[in-house]
Amino acid sequence: MAALLPGFAPVFAGWNVWDVYQKDNLDFELSMLGLDHDRRLRIWVENATHAAPGAQVTDEVDPNKPLVGDQVQILPNPGSLVAAVRKESVPGPALLLDSQPTKRTVRFYNRGGAAVLPWPHDANYLLDAVYEPTATNELTNAPPPANPLANAASTLLTVAEIVGGLLLAIVVVQQVRR
Repeated sequence: MAALLPGFAPVFAGWNVWDVYQKDNLDFELSMLGLDHDRRLRIWVENATHAAPGAQVTDEVDPNKPLVGDQVQILPNPGSLVAAVRKESVPGPALLLDSQPTKRTVRFYNRGGAAVLPWPHDANYLLDAVYEPTATNELTNAPPPANPLANAASTLLTVAEIVGGLLLAIVVVQQVRR
């Protein structure tokens, strides 16, 4: 990826790890009614990546599915990763939330190409750090998550093989009886 632009966050191809501040008392949003803090964080991260042209984090089977946010994992901590960029590098006034936040670490897989997006933040969330992927850290060098479409196709193929085998057995049994 080229040099990082001030005020922009990179979205690396492959695994990404971010630290995000999430307000402890999230603002009321009708569309988020009944969702816990974890689901809302996952949805926010997934939605934030939509601003990065070329990145693909949402489920490629159905990007409008009701389980939005499933592609984002919440982690206990980033381990030994080094920050590629932090919110302090964003020019302009300091980025702050208006009430007590908790820092959360998330990980998601970008199936698209490397991209950048304007530094993500709103009334409930503030990106604190984007970590540099490394070949020596299991958080960023792991294999990609299973593709739901490939899993569904594999399951369908297995079912088709079983049904085909049963039908063949029925035909053979009927031929033997004659």
